[in-house]
Amino acid sequence: MASGKSTVSRLLAQKLGYRFIDTDSIIEKEEGRTIREIFIQEGEAYFRHREEKLLKRIVHESDRAVVATGGGMPCVNENLELMKEQGYTVYLKSSLGDIFSRVKNTVDRPVFLRLAGDRNPEEVAKSLMRRREAFYNRADLQVWNTNSRSPAETAREIARMLSLPEKSGLQ
Repeated sequence: MASGKSTVSRLLAQKLGYRFIDTDSIIEKEEGRTIREIFIQEGEAYFRHREEKLLKRIVHESDRAVVATGGGMPCVNENLELMKEQGYTVYLKSSLGDIFSRVKNTVDRPVFLRLAGDRNPEEVAKSLMRRREAFYNRADLQVWNTNSRSPAETAREIARMLSLPEKSGLQ
């Protein structure tokens, strides 16, 4: 959450000459409503099921793509295993402090709907991160994505670490 997945993924896809896929954007387009609205109206279980169905579709329909997923997608059912079977998985790792400072005043992020009204949202965020870390740490590659590194620098670093041939330069 708030690690720059969509931005870095878009730049990496451009750099490699691959297709860019943002699962949240696809779900919003197909549902005709925002992720936040889906969470409010249908609940998290519905959204996670929707993500899982989309991931299975992407796996069968897409080749040479960089896929930006929601932060909870690898933590549900067999999603992470399916992702790893199809290509490389990358964990853009940021400190909880950096993440919390980026999202603390927003209401668009579904996970923060669950934090709303909680007396100590930082503790709830820490708990969520601890649960997700077990999945995230199984990624093929972990890249620290701090405020001191631009999204373009992060995309270049991922391409270098994966030894993937570049199709275009990044500014």
